[in-house]
Amino acid sequence: MPPDLSLLDEAGFEIVRKGALAAAQARLAEAERERDLAIAHDRQPYPTADAYERACSALNVMNTRAMDFEDRLRNVQNQRDALRSRCEAMREGLKQAVELLDEVKAQWGADYLWEKWGLTAAIEKVRAALAAAQEPQA
Repeated sequence: MPPDLSLLDEAGFEIVRKGALAAAQARLAEAERERDLAIAHDRQPYPTADAYERACSALNVMNTRAMDFEDRLRNVQNQRDALRSRCEAMREGLKQAVELLDEVKAQWGADYLWEKWGLTAAIEKVRAALAAAQEPQA
């Protein structure tokens, strides 16, 4: 039930009227601000459902490619590690062979090694092959 304004004089009525007008203007300004925010929200450039689906599909493709690449990279790294292990084993074998050759060389002398391992004959075969390569073809 609204208040009885008949008891107010002209000045009291004017105070109540100004207060009610200010409250109404404040509510109107708030309603206009909320309306403007809603309009701005509706005008935001949100992607369509189709664009969203295409973006998700592209991301899934890129994710799949990245996972495949990681698998291939892991495979290459495993192969590299295996190759390193094999090279290290070969290096150890060569090191032992060099040590053994040094021992034999110290015991028997270099000329004996060349003859024993057939290095002299191998070098002569290489020289003969080079000489044959330089002769004119018939």
